[in-house]
Amino acid sequence: MKSRTAYALIAALLSSAVVMAQQTAATPPQQQTGAAASTSTATTPSATTSRHANRRAENQRASKQRNSRQRTPKQNTADPNKQTENLSKKLDLSADQQKQIEPILAERDKKIADVRANTALASSDRNLQLRAIRLDAQIKINALLTDAQKQKSTIPASETKTRTPDPAKQLQDIANKYALSADQQKQIEPILVERDKKIADLRANTSLAKSDRNQQLRTIRQDAKTRINALLTDDQKQKQKDSKTRPGKSRKHHARRT
Repeated sequence: MKSRTAYALIAALLSSAVVMAQQTAATPPQQQTGAAASTSTATTPSATTSRHANRRAENQRASKQRNSRQRTPKQNTADPNKQTENLSKKLDLSADQQKQIEPILAERDKKIADVRANTALASSDRNLQLRAIRLDAQIKINALLTDAQKQKSTIPASETKTRTPDPAKQLQDIANKYALSADQQKQIEPILVERDKKIADLRANTSLAKSDRNQQLRTIRQDAKTRINALLTDDQKQKQKDSKTRPGKSRKHHARRT
């Protein structure tokens, strides 16, 4: 009986050992699989984050390139030689006229670039200086044109959509209408620039009532007109009167400007 009991005990121990060995043999693959899954799970977010970072970097580079391309045309001024060619095609300039006009355009563009680079200037002052520079260049160019060329270069008033006309365009229009001399243009230029500065300052004054502002605007324009008329010859004044009495002239047009 003791022998049988011993054999049974040994058999039970062996059976238990076999089961434990089987369990031990099966455990490592499961742990390895779990570890691999854990590693895969841990690396997946890292890889995704890396891809997102690369995309953001690429988008930032592309954005900088687009902004650089958009800023470049504004920073560069037009080529004076190309402008002279275009003007020559429009007005049929002679070779001598082109040689004289190109340095005028080059000087104008340099002055414009210097004004735009001056960040200390207020916007209104900068605009006034830019207008004065363009006006001065236009006077110099007009002095080199023939009467026929001046007529071709005239810009119709209907194409001017700003409330205050560009002095250079307005002087050009006056010079063509009344055949102003170069000396008259030089005297009229500062009158137009001063007029625009006063108008800009007045419009910037938000404390004024609308009726007061309009009255002062009329006074400024009338003062400039009186000073310009004093520089005209009798024939030029007569042309001015004749242009005002032409059929179809609407008073409403003048009322809108005030």
